Amino acid sequence: MKTNTIIVTARELRDIEGKPEKALKELLRYKADDFKEYGNQIEFLILKAVLYRDTGDLDSSVKTYKEVLSLIKNGDYLHKADILRSLAFVSIYTDGLDKAYEYAMEALDTLEGKNGKKYYRVRANIYAILGNILYENKRYDDALMNYRKGLYWAGKDHFHEREITLNGDIANVYIAQRRYSKAVNVISKNLKLAEKSYRISVPQLYLRRAKVNLYSKEFEKAVNDVQKAVDISEKEGWFRDLGEAYEAMGDILKEKGDSGCKGYYEKAEKIYRDGGYSNLLNRIKERK
Repeated sequence: MKTNTIIVTARELRDIEGKPEKALKELLRYKADDFKEYGNQIEFLILKAVLYRDTGDLDSSVKTYKEVLSLIKNGDYLHKADILRSLAFVSIYTDGLDKAYEYAMEALDTLEGKNGKKYYRVRANIYAILGNILYENKRYDDALMNYRKGLYWAGKDHFHEREITLNGDIANVYIAQRRYSKAVNVISKNLKLAEKSYRISVPQLYLRRAKVNLYSKEFEKAVNDVQKAVDISEKEGWFRDLGEAYEAMGDILKEKGDSGCKGYYEKAEKIYRDGGYSNLLNRIKERK
């Protein structure tokens, strides 16, 4: 199998079929040295780091990102910015928001003065991460501004996967601002698109709609959405999504005054601890 075909196959397993574990298994059959071309070698390592992250092995993910960062050639601003952006994403869950912001701004600075279509996607990704960091800091208007910047760049490159996740993030802001009808409209549209073209984003969309239903006291609808997120996450082995689904179920039961919430919080806590999701672990401890 040609080296570029290996990468394409693994991406399809992750993005289209929603099977990151299977994709990682495919990549682990090879080593970076098997890829003679610099570009393919870098793409291979980046994808491997992404798949480690998707499957809950954050330590291996960070280690792989730092490995590939050490291999970046001078002048390869595109890959450098993308790796720094990825480290920012992982840092949200491990090193904290300050470190994540530092990586994200370094990624943006790397692209200062760089023009051309090849930079559209990475710019979209960087603004998405900046939006996430600002959202976690409860700076919702600033988060929304960065998400919309990300949508602008994603749209210029027809980057549909990022458009789906950014719209989901925008729905999160609407939920935080109690603009529930706007949130539900965005989520419903994106669920249809995600099922067809970016299945790995589906659980989070269900969880966001469940949050709206919880706040609206529509408990049965909230449970149904969370259960859908649990089912797909269990089937595919999407550990972070599964942990957040268990946490969401705990929130619903807690709101109803059901002591069964503790069992779900404990399930979520175990996943967060095993996966190294320190910020989520701290969050669940506050819930209990």
